[in-house]
Amino acid sequence: MSVTNRQIRPAARPVGEVRPEDWQHCSAHLEEPGPGRFAGRTRVISMDPATRGRLDDRPSCLPPVGIGEVMRAGSVVEVTASEHPGYRPGDHVVGTFGVQEHVVSDGRGAMKIDSSLARPRPTSARWACPA
Repeated sequence: MSVTNRQIRPAARPVGEVRPEDWQHCSAHLEEPGPGRFAGRTRVISMDPATRGRLDDRPSCLPPVGIGEVMRAGSVVEVTASEHPGYRPGDHVVGTFGVQEHVVSDGRGAMKIDSSLARPRPTSARWACPA
């Protein structure tokens, strides 16, 4: 699987309002999912008010996102390949996978969801991952 993974990373600690130059739009190579891991394509990313606090370098319930690290965010991914016994291609999984188009995960902190109840779909086209 030779996939380019688009990611958004903080480039600087914002002062006041967040500006476009506070972000890096990056591409990275996606690794193969080895034993006990799965790969997935991001379908929905949650950008909530806590996102701004993750950019500040100050005490909080979670450490701040580091400059140059993938921006932390909850998301729903669709499993595309798996060597993990709990996840199969086609499964939908929610977790803190970050603001990126593709993920590889060991499944820690992730939870499979029943997409037959409500199909995950983006609510905004601002940064939607194409199908």
